[in-house]
Amino acid sequence: MQYLGEIISLTVAFSWTITALCSEVASKRLGALQLNVFRMLLSMLLLSATLWIFTGSPFPLYADGKTWLWLILSGVVGYVLGDYCLFNAYVLIGSRFGQLFMTLAPIAAAFSGWFILGERLSLQAVFGMIVTVTGIGMSVLNKGTTHKVGLKLPLKGVLFGIGAGVGQGVGLVLSKVG
Repeated sequence: MQYLGEIISLTVAFSWTITALCSEVASKRLGALQLNVFRMLLSMLLLSATLWIFTGSPFPLYADGKTWLWLILSGVVGYVLGDYCLFNAYVLIGSRFGQLFMTLAPIAAAFSGWFILGERLSLQAVFGMIVTVTGIGMSVLNKGTTHKVGLKLPLKGVLFGIGAGVGQGVGLVLSKVG
């Protein structure tokens, strides 16, 4: 199929958008903590069922203690803390800006990969991070008629958004260690 890559890309973008919008509504109705706990329990149940079907055990028995430690740490940072921040950001600043802050995840992953794993960043990667952070800043900051630059979003929502992106990026690197 000639346009398979483009179709997959559009499908992923559509799915992310629907997920963000549904998560925003659920966060506002249930609360960020309740939604995160429910989502974690459901995902653990589905993952255990999948493992049971494919391996005969609801737990990955082949993983040693060190791997379990890193994967649990990754889950706590990425899913528990990162998603808690994301769902709170949805409540405070909406899914549009919440997803904007999720673009910090690759930057957080690059820096934590450098710090934890000793990975190197190319000049092009650093330039891409600068462009990303500049774009986020332009979207979040408002230049009023008095020529003062101010935050057009609640600070608490911005901090939760940053926490969401950083949590996802660092959690990814921790899972790579595991």
